[in-house]
Amino acid sequence: AEHAKNLRSDGFRLNQIEATRYVAPFDNFGTGNRSTLEKPGVEKALTEFFQRNYVGPNAAAVVAGADDLDKLQTVALKAFEGVLAGGGGVSKGGEDAE
Repeated sequence: AEHAKNLRSDGFRLNQIEATRYVAPFDNFGTGNRSTLEKPGVEKALTEFFQRNYVGPNAAAVVAGADDLDKLQTVALKAFEGVLAGGGGVSKGGEDAE
């Protein structure tokens, strides 16, 4: 649905034209459908992009609540304990496991 909407959007099409100026085709992936994702190399490129960029050092979290800071910190650490740290490790208590 989002991909179909984007195909009719002049702004999206202009962004796609602008994106062709870049050398690496997977660096500017926006939206797609099953046929675009089944092209050779796309899954591997997306997986590598995810593993490189969706890691703890590239993220930030804001926690607010009525509880005291120690309780909020405990809850936040538990909620994010499985987030990948830089270097492929798993974040331990807010520190990278590199």
